[in-house]
Amino acid sequence: MEKYLTEDLSVPSNGIQLLLRCKKHASPNDLMYPSHAHIIGALLNLITNPEIVHNIIIIYYARHGSHYPLTEDGKDDETEYIEALCPINYNTPGDNGKHVPDISNYIFNTILTLISLSKGHQITVILDCCHSGGVS
Repeated sequence: MEKYLTEDLSVPSNGIQLLLRCKKHASPNDLMYPSHAHIIGALLNLITNPEIVHNIIIIYYARHGSHYPLTEDGKDDETEYIEALCPINYNTPGDNGKHVPDISNYIFNTILTLISLSKGHQITVILDCCHSGGVS
């Protein structure tokens, strides 16, 4: 994806924020590590970064996705599911001892709305994961 953006679309490399899981970026403290906090932080940075003005924004996510019943009774009704992105540290103990949550389609959609309101509507989201249909 990075090669496509820089070579085919001529996006300057300083206009790309990568979060990668590889040997080079395997530490949870590395800002490129695709943890829950780093993914949310990178998305929120699109809202607050004053250098991003009227730019085309592309968000690409390739990792696991999940879904689970919206209701606690486990009713199997596809209209009653929450879909979610699963960061690399999903469901592992966090700093507070609680398990790190997923990024639900409700949270993701809310952040996308905030990006759109602050930076314009030229946003493309590519989700290469299961259960991503709830993101709009």
